[in-house]
Amino acid sequence: MKTRLLICLFFFYVGAKAPAQTSSYLGFDRNDYPGDANLNALHQTFSYTGYWLNNPPGEGANTWLGHRASVESAGFGFLVLFNGRLYAELKSVSNANKLGNSDARAAAASARREGFPTHTIIFLDQEQGGRMLPEQKACIYAWVDGVTAAGFRAGIYCY
Repeated sequence: MKTRLLICLFFFYVGAKAPAQTSSYLGFDRNDYPGDANLNALHQTFSYTGYWLNNPPGEGANTWLGHRASVESAGFGFLVLFNGRLYAELKSVSNANKLGNSDARAAAASARREGFPTHTIIFLDQEQGGRMLPEQKACIYAWVDGVTAAGFRAGIYCY
């Protein structure tokens, strides 16, 4: 089973004139859930984790589902993730719109089942970057509109 570990560093401004007053938070994104027994050790270094709502890239299953309470109890914040479509899956703009809408409904339903409150930002993991083709744009726009209509906020997680 392929495991991907990506270290993320985000900067947040504290206050309106904050370039000199930034705080940084170190997080991790891993395809496989690290296990409840490892959360305390990981929290000594990391303050948040990616949390997959569907199968992570290249995986046939999602081992994160059902672990939100344990992750939160260990003190982690969340980068809520939904794995997006590859270009080869889209076929046409019309099909891309349908898939984007369907994926948005799946992302919102999974977020609700996992206990994430409305207005949580759900990040679409866009594995294929570069110049976005019309089919990719259509899928992303439909997904963003659907996630927003479901009461969540949409973000894009890309390289």
